Amino acid sequence: MNKRFIVTSVFILALVIFLVFFFIKGGFNSSERKIENQLQEITPIPTQVSVTKYSNQEYGFLIEYPSLWSLPLEEEITPSQEHLHQITLNPQGVNYFIDLYKQPVTVSEESFLRDYFKDFEGGITYLDRERINNKQAVKFFIPKAGLEPQGKAGIVFRQDDLILIISTSIAKGEKEEIFKNESFLNLIESFNWLNKNS
Repeated sequence: MNKRFIVTSVFILALVIFLVFFFIKGGFNSSERKIENQLQEITPIPTQVSVTKYSNQEYGFLIEYPSLWSLPLEEEITPSQEHLHQITLNPQGVNYFIDLYKQPVTVSEESFLRDYFKDFEGGITYLDRERINNKQAVKFFIPKAGLEPQGKAGIVFRQDDLILIISTSIAKGEKEEIFKNESFLNLIESFNWLNKNS
């Protein structure tokens, strides 16, 4: 007999024995279950994040932010013309801003946004009116541009002549990404006017 034939036969026999043994013990499904079980063991279980409530009695609103964030920075705008007040949330990380403006009731939120941001990075390219927590709101997006791109995305709420904007600057990304950002969504969903005339 040829040596090559013997080596090939032994190899085929060993392969057949291995495959029979493998499938008797559960085959690929068993391996997949083992991997799935290992993944379940190392996948962390999400924990509830504690929040801090921020309320502003002067302008009449409440918002919640993660307790791990540093204390908000507040700035009263002087002279106060139309921009009255700014609060910076999470000043040590990704900044989220709450800006308050006084506008005549006859000016719509969309008109205000287009006019106010007309010179910012080429202006607003996206506006969408919707209801959030039973309050009328307008989403807006200003894309990044220039040598050091910095866009802006936000949500506008209104109560009488007071316009409140929750926004964040964007170094990269598009509107779909920022409007799915969990921190941003949690801020927006936690927002409430203290007196409900909205």
